[in-house]
Amino acid sequence: MLVLFSACTLLAFAYARQRPRALPLTLWALASALALLTHYFAAIIVVPEAAYLLYERRHSRAVQVAITGVVVVGLALVPLIITQDRTHNNTWIAHSSLALRLEQLLPLFPARARDACPCTAQTPRLPMVAVGLALLVWRLPPPRAQGALLPGGLALVGFLFCVGPGHNTLLGRNLLPLWLPAALLLAAGLGAARARVAGIAATVVLCAIGITAVISVDTTYVFQRPNWHCWRTRSDRGKRAARRPAMPG
Repeated sequence: MLVLFSACTLLAFAYARQRPRALPLTLWALASALALLTHYFAAIIVVPEAAYLLYERRHSRAVQVAITGVVVVGLALVPLIITQDRTHNNTWIAHSSLALRLEQLLPLFPARARDACPCTAQTPRLPMVAVGLALLVWRLPPPRAQGALLPGGLALVGFLFCVGPGHNTLLGRNLLPLWLPAALLLAAGLGAARARVAGIAATVVLCAIGITAVISVDTTYVFQRPNWHCWRTRSDRGKRAARRPAMPG
């Protein structure tokens, strides 16, 4: 849901930039509100989008109204954020190493996926990303490259916000809203008309890595969710047994 609504905000944002009218801006505000109501970290994509719209169309009343609506939704969540923060359920994140958490972001795979499928550890995923970025710079015409840099910039701003003020809650899964704009930046380079064989080869390798990782996680027992229903059933059964009076003799 978080990725879906974040993608909707990005799509509506693209239309709102071209035609800053009531309909696309309303759709953007609606998608942004739904994203924020789904997960607090949707703010790392919604806030940069809102800032850019306000910078580019600061005198548009429709833009001001749309952003005001999103701000109202965000402010309505503040009491819930404060209440949930008092539980201190996320303090374990701040106590873990920031360097380790940043290192876990690089593979773009679930934790210990390399143990499930050693081939993903050896596959040159980072070099393929470097190839895509290089093609973006040297093979994509400047006007199109500038268009591709916008989603990349949104992803970068959101990431810097997480690394800076929000480093106490920085986790790979909390950065899911940034996956699509970052992927668009990379795809622009890989799909450049002048990329030729290099773009196609890098795309095939990255897709193969993704498919392998998905299959590895889905077929590995240790990566599955705990069966909370069975755990609770056993726990309740143990409590009932503890309350049961002892048999005489």
